[in-house]
Amino acid sequence: MNAKNKKSVGALLAKPATADRASVTPAWWLGSFLLLRTAAALCSLTVLLAGCAAPKVVYFGPSDAKPSAVPAEVQRVAAEAARKQGLQLFGLVPCKSKDAAQRWAAVAAQGDANKGFVQARSFLFLETNGSARLVATSEALNDPRFGEPIEQAHLWIKAVDLDGDGTDEIVIDTGFQGASWAPDCAFVFRAAPTGLVHLATLCSHDDVSLTGYDRQQRLAVAVEYCVGSDEIGHVNQPRWVDYFGCESGRVGLVNGKFKDTYQGLRKELQETVAKYPRDGELWFYLGRAHELLGDPQTAQTSFATARKLGYRERSAQEFFGGRFK
Repeated sequence: MNAKNKKSVGALLAKPATADRASVTPAWWLGSFLLLRTAAALCSLTVLLAGCAAPKVVYFGPSDAKPSAVPAEVQRVAAEAARKQGLQLFGLVPCKSKDAAQRWAAVAAQGDANKGFVQARSFLFLETNGSARLVATSEALNDPRFGEPIEQAHLWIKAVDLDGDGTDEIVIDTGFQGASWAPDCAFVFRAAPTGLVHLATLCSHDDVSLTGYDRQQRLAVAVEYCVGSDEIGHVNQPRWVDYFGCESGRVGLVNGKFKDTYQGLRKELQETVAKYPRDGELWFYLGRAHELLGDPQTAQTSFATARKLGYRERSAQEFFGGRFK
């Protein structure tokens, strides 16, 4: 075919000009229809094959792995495990361990980033010789402060070595958003050879964060909550921060490693208690700040004032719904 006779597909399908409309025949319309149907079928087949080769994994929030870095077989097995629970896979991260085995932790849930998430679960997978298998599935990760599962505004997973022992712990965070109230709940697991070991459930009035605290590069989970009565007003309530670290497989407070935080908190509490001297909870947390900063006598005075005002120290379970194992 010479250059004069060459025509593009678009030119062949284009509707003839007014002068040529008489040349439009049923055969032309039939050929155009069949060509378009064939092109649409090929596009659909391409999308289907792409989906079979690599199941879609939605990633957002802190993550140690990008989709391209996760083996396709691990993605496939993880997506299938989530599907069997009626969930969608949202995050998949590698877990460091002392042995040679490669483990992957995942989080899956119902919902999406626009509508919210509910009934999240954690999964643990073992990868060996190019294949992957499911090792463990957690219970539904529901915030214990609510009587029933609620839609969460965000969901993330991170594998980090909290205690510096060479084996990663898994931190999964879910967060609810309601006006100025944004309660978070973090679930901490250990990726043990035999499966997932639940270490703690840590609830916060605001976003949960991870922060380092010593030369061993250990990390703590920081939770924040408002203290003081409703009379103060939500905006003006001091935000107390508790730091939870992990040692010897147990989660506990490591507030003493963060004295700079409590210097600022003590000043804020002193200013607030001067305005609201009848608030026993403020006195109690002022006592905690004095205690953490090495002033036990002033701390005892604050604690005594809190008791006189009828304040009773709440347990971790009462205050932030924490469950520890």
